[in-house]
Amino acid sequence: MLTEIILIVAGLLIALYPPLSLIVAGVLTLFGVLVLMSAHYHHKLQRQGDNPITELILPY
Repeated sequence: MLTEIILIVAGLLIALYPPLSLIVAGVLTLFGVLVLMSAHYHHKLQRQGDNPITELILPY
């Protein structure tokens, strides 16, 4: 729901003030990168096990 609101506001900003589109695109790109980094971090935390051999074989 938050993503939908952000995209609607971004569309309105671009429609009302076209030169602002570069800033809006940069903010949306930054938001996407932060979401990907957060997902990768949480995935890595979830996969940590107690076996050090498993950690050696599957580091990523």
